[in-house]
Amino acid sequence: MDLALSMLARYLRDHPEQAARELERIAPEECAAILADHSPDHAAPVLHAMAAIAGAEALELMETPSAIALLCRIPAGLATVLLRRISLPSRESLLLACPDPWGTAIRECARVPGLSVGAMMETRAPVFPEDWTVAEVRDRLTARPALFAGDIFVTDRDHRLRGRIELRRLFEHGGNRALSGILQPDVPTVAIHGAVRFLHDDPLWERCDVLPVVDGGGLFAGVLSHRALRSLASPAAAGPAEPGVVLVDIAELAWTGCVAAIDVAASIAPLKAASKPRGAG
Repeated sequence: MDLALSMLARYLRDHPEQAARELERIAPEECAAILADHSPDHAAPVLHAMAAIAGAEALELMETPSAIALLCRIPAGLATVLLRRISLPSRESLLLACPDPWGTAIRECARVPGLSVGAMMETRAPVFPEDWTVAEVRDRLTARPALFAGDIFVTDRDHRLRGRIELRRLFEHGGNRALSGILQPDVPTVAIHGAVRFLHDDPLWERCDVLPVVDGGGLFAGVLSHRALRSLASPAAAGPAEPGVVLVDIAELAWTGCVAAIDVAASIAPLKAASKPRGAG
């Protein structure tokens, strides 16, 4: 290992929080390469400290073995937060490859009932940590405009919701302002395991078109849109879809099915082995 790589490895090991902030600022491909090229024991704390929107991008770009090595070294709740933000094929691949007991723990965190808030939410909602600046969010907006159709949400570094910001307000403040200084706090939330049938006529929809969703541990999981609920109750009532507005997160519904299918396969495998005729190859 040359001197530069040795110094970088030591920096990741000794200063994971600072390293996380630096990696969030570079291209996802570079971030993924740096995390994958170093010891998982040193890289995992850095991934743990990264903003979900940046950590998930890096995770999705890694080879499966490298990604699994990191997922198995962070809490299952955080692993679920990251997996929700990546594409369905990558989610399935990583979830299937993740060995027990980590795979079981992650699937347990990911499981949501059918027709629950978790099955209807959009999981790639724009969410940023409170210490990011307005300029950093603007840069992300410029690079990925499709992700931003309305408000953005703000969390602390433990992925707990702190507030929301109207997108237009980003352009009313200087680039050096931290999100913590301009967010709207005390935002109403909905629980990931809640039944959507109880939310159709909730008075909250008079104030918001989109509500943030939190999981059982209080972590930000995604957003639920009023339009998605109306489309579920009556497709005609929802009206035509607008560009950039997600009616139902089909990927999340499919992942719910994927988690269930993996659980079924795991339970059937021992039965098949037990019923196999003696002497069979």
